[in-house]
Amino acid sequence: MLKRLNSPIRTNTASDSRGGFTLVEVIIALVILAAAVLGLAGSATKLTTAASSAELRALALYSVEDRITQIDLDTRYSQLETLYDSVQPNALGLPGFTRTTTITHITNDGGETVDYKVVSVVLDGPQLTAPVSRRLVVPAP
Repeated sequence: MLKRLNSPIRTNTASDSRGGFTLVEVIIALVILAAAVLGLAGSATKLTTAASSAELRALALYSVEDRITQIDLDTRYSQLETLYDSVQPNALGLPGFTRTTTITHITNDGGETVDYKVVSVVLDGPQLTAPVSRRLVVPAP
């Protein structure tokens, strides 16, 4: 009394045969990943450039403010032009950067007594987007 069992033969269907990714799916995933990595690299480059530009601009501003303060604290009013009116090449210790100090003496011989000096300090260089400048009015003592 042997019974014969009718067991169906198992065949692979389309849903059973997918055990991994196809080559097309892997290539698409790599292209998306490469685009994301290149986008991050571009952002990092822009951030680095902006940071170095900001640092250079801060150094230029410090140099200009230092010169303005130096002139403001000098008590030799009559000698300011001979002491400070100049163009300094290689400002900040970098080639191509110049710090220009201009002193203009303003007087009025009319009915009012006017006597003051306008000090203008400008630092310019090839890597600055715009020159850094400051002005100071020094009254006569």
